[in-house]
Formats: sequence, C-alpha cells, structure tokens
Amino acid sequence: MINKAGTIFLILFLVANYSFCQQNYTLLNNESSFKYENFIYNQTTNFHTSIKPYLISEINKYDSINSNFIIRKDNHSTNFLLNRNFIFKSKHDFNIAVNPVFETLFSADIQNNTSVYIQSVGFAANSNITKKLSFRLNLVYNKNQYYDYLLSRIDSINIIPHWGKIDKQNSDSYYFNYTTGYVSYSPTKYFNFQLGNDKNFWGDGERSLLLSDNSNAYPFFKISFNIWKIKYIVLYSFLHDIDFPDEHNYQKKYSTSHYLSWNINKRLNISLFETVVWKAEDTLNYRKFDVNYVNPIIFFRPAEYQLGDPSPDNVLMGCGFKYKIGKSNHLYGQVIIDEFNLQEIKKFDGWWANKQGFQLGIKSYNFLSVKNLYFLTEFNYVRPYTYSHLSSLQNYGNYYQAMAHPLGANFEESMSILRYNYKRFSIKAKFIYAVYGLDSTQNISYGQNIYKPYTYKPFEYGHETTQGLKTKFLFSEILVSYLINPKINLRLIAGVNTRQYKTSSTNNNSSCVFVGLKTDLYNEAVDY
Repeated sequence: MINKAGTIFLILFLVANYSFCQQNYTLLNNESSFKYENFIYNQTTNFHTSIKPYLISEINKYDSINSNFIIRKDNHSTNFLLNRNFIFKSKHDFNIAVNPVFETLFSADIQNNTSVYIQSVGFAANSNITKKLSFRLNLVYNKNQYYDYLLSRIDSINIIPHWGKIDKQNSDSYYFNYTTGYVSYSPTKYFNFQLGNDKNFWGDGERSLLLSDNSNAYPFFKISFNIWKIKYIVLYSFLHDIDFPDEHNYQKKYSTSHYLSWNINKRLNISLFETVVWKAEDTLNYRKFDVNYVNPIIFFRPAEYQLGDPSPDNVLMGCGFKYKIGKSNHLYGQVIIDEFNLQEIKKFDGWWANKQGFQLGIKSYNFLSVKNLYFLTEFNYVRPYTYSHLSSLQNYGNYYQAMAHPLGANFEESMSILRYNYKRFSIKAKFIYAVYGLDSTQNISYGQNIYKPYTYKPFEYGHETTQGLKTKFLFSEILVSYLINPKINLRLIAGVNTRQYKTSSTNNNSSCVFVGLKTDLYNEAVDY
C-alpha cells in the first residue's frame, strides 16, 4: 500500500514539466570529472556534489566548460584529432557519437626487475535519442598482465579486481571483456530513471564509506528525484558473489539503497544513507527480489523486522556532510553504521558488533589562491567486522570486492593529493598511509576480510581496530598527463609509483615507472 509520501512522490512525477537537456551522465572518472567539479564546487548553485556520476542536464554551463579545452586549428585533420568525435551524427533532437576505446600501457618495476603490459581495444557510443531519452554503451576487450601483489588474488577467485571474470589465461596474460552502459530517461525536470550495468559513487571524498566504484560493474535500476534543495536516490542493484569459502561458486544477491542529499544553505549539505543486502536463496525458498524492499520511501528497519528477529538481511545506515569554508575550501565527512548499541559503546570494552566507521577530509580547488591547484587530505577509519554478515551472500560486497572502501574493514587510512591543471596538461601527486589487520589463519577472522562471516571472530570482547596481523601500507605516486582529445577523453600518461607492505615478518617493496596512451573511461585504482 502506497503511503502519503509515496502519493506525493507520484503526483509530482505526473504533473511536472520537463526542460530539454542531455540525459546522459558524465564519466565516473576522477580525471575527467575534475573539470566540472572545479566549477560546481566553487559556485553557489544548488548542486548535489556527492552523487556521482553527474547528470549532464544538471550541470550549468556544461558546454562552456568543455569549450575551454578546445584547441582552435584550421587544419581539418588536426582539428579532428584534437577536438572531435570519431563519428558524430545529428538530426533534430537526435544525435549519436561513436568513438574508439584503446589503451596501451607499459610498466616496469625497477626494484624487482619485472614488467607488465596492458592492451585494451573497444568502442564507446552515446546518444541523445530524444529530448528526454539518452543511452551510453562501452565495450572493451582487454589483454592485461599484473604484478605479483595482485596475481594471487586473481588466480584464487578468477576475477580481475574492478573489472570482471577472466575469459581465458595464456601464459602470463589475462583476457577479459568489460561492458558497461545504460539507458537514461527524464520524463520531467524533477525525475530521472536510469537502467544499466555500471557503477555509482556517493560521497565528496576520494574514498566512500557508503557506496564507491571499487567493485565490478553491476546491473541496477536507479530513480533520481531532484526538487528544491533536495535530491533523493533509490538504487536497486543486482549483485553476484561467492558463497564463502567456495571461491568459485558465484550466486545472486540483491540490494536496495536510499540516499537523501539536502543543501541546507549555500555552504552546508547533509546526506542520509541506508542500504539492505539479501541473498537470492534462503533456507526456505527462492526469495528473488524481495517486495518488502521495493517501496522507495520507507526506512528499511520496519521492513526488516517484518521478516523475523533476528533478521536474515544486512542493513547499513550512514550520513555525510559538506561545509564550504571561504570561496573554495570544503570540509566533508561520512559516518557508516552497521550495528549500533549505545550501551555497549559506552562500556569501551571492544564488543565485536560495534561496527562503525567514519571519514573526515578537506579539499580546496584553488589551493593557496593558485588557480587550478587542487589539494585534498582525508582520513578514513572503519572498525573490525563492519560490512560483514553471517554469510558472504549478505555482506556489503560484489564479486569478492567491497562496495565501499577497497580495504574492507579493520583499518585506518590517511591520504593526501596535490594536483595542478594547465589547459590540457595535468600533474598529480598522491600519498597514502594505511594500517590494517589481516587474518593469520583461514578459520579465524579479525574483521578486515568482509567475506569471512563474523561468526569466525575469535572472541566476543576486546576487539580493536587494526587487530590481527598488523600490516602497514605506504603508497606514493606522481602522474603527468596530457589530454589529447577531450571528446573521447584520450590521454597520454606517464608516471612513477612506489608501494610498501610491511608486517612483523615481511617487507615487500616495489618502484614502478609507467607510460601509456589510453581512453580514460574509468577509475583504475591501484592505490591499496
């Protein structure tokens, strides 16, 4: 039965007028979205910066921002290479762009005398079919090599982290396809519906404790409602995961997520978050997509209690904020709550189910009053067993990867980023220091691996963050890039990074130099 709030929601959908704009989304890529963020974070417009990727129709001056990257050339061939789509057709309200996607990258670990080579080829198509309807399709075929720190994980789960299942393996190379895309429909200026296979990110930081793009792409249906100073998201996701400890038996699971962003005034934004994860099959029957979690308005706790006590499902809640300081500085943060018992928290005795985490950061888009100089510093803290559940098919993960922070849980992390842009040139320096606690045996969980059931805990009380096999991780990187063609996001990149893993008994180091040419569609995280 639809409640009063749901009725209002439906009426607004039916009677609102729409305005003509592109209904495509920006790429979920930090390098390409930076040019928009530099504008939207520093303006007083009513924009919800924590919901990514951005709907293009909601970005004021989208075309003028892109025009700043145009290099005027009289020569047709040069102009085509630097400024245009490979194929572009337009007629009335319809247009379509088709572009090649490719990557060739060579990386050498000069400390361990090893090297890897990455090759990708494919295409990207995006179209505005009508004033209200758009679509995008990315299809990429990859032949990649990887360093040792990833190989053991890839071979054990038959998954390339962030990308997908391995099609085949030949010698030291892995072959796999990566397909993403969506259909986006905006019947009114208040609503957008998106059906696709892709990723989402909620938060203002480099990391997110609520929802990030760390895992593989997944099928989803998303409803966005934007009115006054509020934007509300309902996300229905269709996930797959291992049934731990069988690392090759992937089964279905589902999640429904709600995210409310409220721009209280020109400086302060707060957001509320909740999500529920449940497995497709339980001990009684095949649940499929549970109708108890379809209603886009309700809170999950009442629906969860209807399913029994204790509930078989995993509900997480959280919140976030952003506060603008001066003209271009932004203080932001998040809190994630998996379990909350105030009485146990006040005891300070390390109860295992005190499963919470927080993020706190600050960033500036014109740091030290230097135009286009960006600085970020951020701290993330998550207690043991957060995001985990009775089964890996109920945890907050997808394809053996966390849906939030890539380190899972039981960690402390600090990072800083300094970046400078000049026209199409960019240079970025990143530094990360993290401490987390690993498991020493298969049958015991100290809370970092969210895929181990929390029933594997060794004791009830006395749990501390970074407990277990304490691991210290250091990562630093300098990346230089040149944007050859902004229409297809084609970049020439070069850089160097170092990483160090240190425990009480081991010390693994690497120093890599890399150079490549790539169509930069996605974030390719190697910083953990």
